[in-house]
Amino acid sequence: GNIYRANILYATNKGAVGAGLVVGWTGEVTILENIFDGNKGTSAYGLAQGGGLCVSDQDISGYGRKMIVKNRFLNNRLTRADNWRCGAGILLFKTLATLNANEIVGNTANGSGAGVLAYMSSFRFENNIIAHNVTTGWGGGVDVDRGPQSGTEQLMVNNTITGNRAITYGGGLNVGNGANVIVLNNILWADTAQNGSELSVSGSTANVHYCDIQGGWSGGTGNINVDPQFRDSAYRLANTSGCLQRGIDSVQLDGAWYKAPPYCIYGMPRPSPAGTRTDIDASESDYLVV
Repeated sequence: GNIYRANILYATNKGAVGAGLVVGWTGEVTILENIFDGNKGTSAYGLAQGGGLCVSDQDISGYGRKMIVKNRFLNNRLTRADNWRCGAGILLFKTLATLNANEIVGNTANGSGAGVLAYMSSFRFENNIIAHNVTTGWGGGVDVDRGPQSGTEQLMVNNTITGNRAITYGGGLNVGNGANVIVLNNILWADTAQNGSELSVSGSTANVHYCDIQGGWSGGTGNINVDPQFRDSAYRLANTSGCLQRGIDSVQLDGAWYKAPPYCIYGMPRPSPAGTRTDIDASESDYLVV
């Protein structure tokens, strides 16, 4: 229930990290129902990361999971001397985290991951709205850089990623440098990048299934390429949306089971109606598809 608003962090010869809040080297922590709005980090030296929130453990092993739940990350900004790793909304640095039901909207950076940067981290992203973030680097919405130091979970399930922009690669999502990301039930739509791709994968693996990706995605199961038809500014689906009941409740990949979250960002049980299939989206509608 805290508000972190319009804080300014300026570094002349050191890094500017966590203009809103820094959490690190701790056991399990829950960051719940806060607003991170209009915080700005600037570094003349080069390093500027975590405009709204920086979560850093330096080493996943020995530290607790960070639960980042129902927060709003709005209009946070990072400016740095070069065009490297940023995370204007959220930076996850060598940590273990779950992001659930957050709004990550309108953040800007001249480096990678305007919405979220996950660097050498193990994570589960679920039910998040990641929209209208802009970067001069790669990963307008999300940038996943490298696999985790320990643990293997790099999962994105039932997120809505839309209207983000990257100058280089991955308007919605960029996966690079050895990361291995499972992408299930996500919308990636109306994101733009210089290379024209919603999702960019370089030197990494992205297991993409039951997602709605503008322009389509070769490989995977159940992926579609249809206008999601958002009916309001909360990115809920219209009753004519092709994303209704096109997701998967659970799936086994490489011997491991992955499940959709039991509730959506707005608290609706998933799937709804009961006995049907889940929607592709952060929200869940109760429209009955015949």
